[in-house]
Amino acid sequence: MEIDKRAYDLSDTYIEMGIVPLKFRIDGIHIAMAALNDMDCIVSLNFHHINKLKTKMATEIINRMKGYNNPFIFTPMEVVEYE
Repeated sequence: MEIDKRAYDLSDTYIEMGIVPLKFRIDGIHIAMAALNDMDCIVSLNFHHINKLKTKMATEIINRMKGYNNPFIFTPMEVVEYE
């Protein structure tokens, strides 16, 4: 799958705002691709740069300001149903 240029641009915004470190740009691209492709959620165990409160709040603001969908970010435990 080819990465949309807009995902790089959106990821660069996350980096400029101090949400995702440049060294981990791929994590920002992951979030950006989900936003650009109207995904409902991201399920991740990446607690360093994706699944943390700061990232959830800041990416939502940026995504909505730029007119993109904001995928919810969850841990696997939050989406698995146990009976």
